[in-house]
Amino acid sequence: VMAMAMAAVRRWSASTYRKLFLAAMATCYACAFASWLAQQQKPAAPQGAVDPWEEATRLWWSEPTLAWYAAPLGLDVHVFNDGVALVGLCLACLAAIGVLRHALVFAAMFVCYLSLYKVGQTFYSFQWDILLLEAGACTVLYAPWSLSAAFSLPFGLPSPISPIPPKWWPWSGRRASTVPGGVVWPLRWLLFKLMFMSGVVKIQVRGRLAS
Repeated sequence: VMAMAMAAVRRWSASTYRKLFLAAMATCYACAFASWLAQQQKPAAPQGAVDPWEEATRLWWSEPTLAWYAAPLGLDVHVFNDGVALVGLCLACLAAIGVLRHALVFAAMFVCYLSLYKVGQTFYSFQWDILLLEAGACTVLYAPWSLSAAFSLPFGLPSPISPIPPKWWPWSGRRASTVPGGVVWPLRWLLFKLMFMSGVVKIQVRGRLAS
């Protein structure tokens, strides 16, 4: 059975691997945003945001979080952060079931989670939060930019977007469903770095225990 399963996996195309990876990433995002909404004690709000939009934009470049724009919009920062998490959760659910897999959708989820990470303080200071952000940044490059490859309806329902884009579209024809080889390397590098750093930590811990 295992041999048959491995043989079936080897026959998968690159686009199939990409769909499975994007669904897994979206599921991780959904769990992360849901954990924020499930918190009873919300992290403290960032201080320093004032009414002018220029000040909020300046603060964004020093500490990137959408929470700076809560004050200019006249919203409570905790309500604003919950709204950011809710938007991210909705996008993640749509991406997980394969309705929206566009690179801009994953870029929006990355920005939403980065905003929550910056105000999350101790609760969001673990290595898996940083790993999710790193994987999310790589996913923006890996996700399709073509509308025909990024938008579909579940359960085999017909898509309102034609599977064959017009000839003037830069990702027209067969290229819409193919995966460029170069976009995979950031993910491979991230996997290598994760495994390498995990091994370094184990060696350091073993050396301390031996001493």
